[in-house]
Amino acid sequence: MSYIEETDYTKHLRAELDGEPLFDTTRAKLLHEGTYPPVPYIPLEDFNQERLQRTDHSTHCPHKGDASYWSVGEHANIVWGYESPKEGVEWLKGYAAVYADKMDGWTADGEPLTVPAGLPGRN
Repeated sequence: MSYIEETDYTKHLRAELDGEPLFDTTRAKLLHEGTYPPVPYIPLEDFNQERLQRTDHSTHCPHKGDASYWSVGEHANIVWGYESPKEGVEWLKGYAAVYADKMDGWTADGEPLTVPAGLPGRN
């Protein structure tokens, strides 16, 4: 297995923040990185675009590249994505992740998930 791998997440995944949907997707992917728990990445187009506010915050990952960030309301830099990902993880372009424990709630196929244990790949 490579250090970073991705798998499709086949359930209908939804997260809410401040009582409103932040994203709703059937096209999530799980990023498996080293020994870290898998992280759901969501197509940016499946986010509620009206809620995303791009920031100038940026971080660098030696395996994925430079991350761009978006805030949602009072939640600074809560969404991130790799707009120009490194070779080998090109699939990340157009996808973004969220700080899972900052969401109000998650559902998979309409069933509530417990954070963090119930999130994809963490069972």
